[in-house]
Amino acid sequence: MDPESAFQDAMDSFTLCNFQECLKGLHSINSKDPQLRQKVELLTYRAYIAQRKYNVVMNEITENHEVLSYRLVRLLAGLQSGTVSKEKVLEGLSSNLTGDLPASDDTCLIIAATIYMYLVGGDKLNEALSIYQELQEKYKPTPLLLNGQAAALMAMGRWADAEPVLQQSLDMEPSHTETLINMMVVSQHTGKPAEIMNRFISQLRDCDKNHPFLDSINSMDQLFEEAKGQITAKIQKNVA
Repeated sequence: MDPESAFQDAMDSFTLCNFQECLKGLHSINSKDPQLRQKVELLTYRAYIAQRKYNVVMNEITENHEVLSYRLVRLLAGLQSGTVSKEKVLEGLSSNLTGDLPASDDTCLIIAATIYMYLVGGDKLNEALSIYQELQEKYKPTPLLLNGQAAALMAMGRWADAEPVLQQSLDMEPSHTETLINMMVVSQHTGKPAEIMNRFISQLRDCDKNHPFLDSINSMDQLFEEAKGQITAKIQKNVA
C-alpha cells in the first residue's frame, strides 16, 4: 500500500476511535515526503492524546516548537491532562492563532476547534462551531467536518439543528459510522420513534458489525432480557 493510502486508512481508524489500529498503521508508514511525515507525526500525537498518553506528547513537543500545529497539539495534551489551566490554554490559543493561516493548513483549525470543544464554554462552543463552518466554506464539507459541526451543536443542546448537518454527512457517505452513532444520539434527544433508532443500528451493523458501540448495545439488550426473564419467572411462581 502506498504511504498516502496507508495514512488515509490510519485517519479512518482515528475517526472510528480505533486508536491502536490507527497507531499501528501510522508506524508502518515510511515516506520521504516531509509534508506527509508531518501529518503522520501529528496524527500519532493526537492518537496518543486519545489514549491518555499525555506525557509522551508533552515531553516530545517543546512549548515553543517552530510549527504551529505541534504547539496546538501540545496545548490539547496539556488541557486534557489537567496540567495546564484553561486560562493558560486560552492564552496559548490567542497568542498562537494570530494572522492568516496557510490556505492548506486545516489541521491547525481542527485542533483549535477540538480544544474549544474540551473547554466546554458557551462562547467557546460557538467559536468551535464557527471554525468548522469556516473550514467547510474554505474547502468543502466532509463527514469529518460535518460531524465536528454537529458535535458542537449537540454540546450546546441544539439537537434539532444538528440533525440536518448529520443528514448531509450521511448523504455524502451512508456508511460513515460516526455519523450513524451521532444520528442515534440526536434521534433519542429529539424523540424520534424507536424504529428510526433501530434503522440506524441496523445500518451500523451492516457497516461494522464489530463496532464497540454495538457491543455496548448488545450488552444492554442481554441485561434487559435477563431481567425480563427473572421478572417473568417470579410472576409465574406467584401465580402458581
